[in-house]
Amino acid sequence: MALTAVPTPPAEPTLLQLQTELTVIRAQHNDMALKVRRHELLDRARYEIHLAQLARRVRDQLLTASSRHAAILAADAGVDAAALGRALDRIMRATLTDLSARHGVQ
Repeated sequence: MALTAVPTPPAEPTLLQLQTELTVIRAQHNDMALKVRRHELLDRARYEIHLAQLARRVRDQLLTASSRHAAILAADAGVDAAALGRALDRIMRATLTDLSARHGVQ
């Protein structure tokens, strides 16, 4: 019959090790709190909301750009303003659809 080694349980951490670990964790917590107060860290949820709002404003501006500028462009080019507006709108929508598809935006 072969003798097998009995595993020894892991040593319990000493009080000094636990106090040191607690001090390190408190220092890390204080450092993070200071960074938050200094605005060096961003709240991800707020950042994503802000970014989505900005993207919507840009999209809305791009979608209305064709109707706002079609008459001026048509007068300069000597073409029908309504037809140019429709063409610009179609191109802008296709471009925005392509961009959203590439970046996985709904």
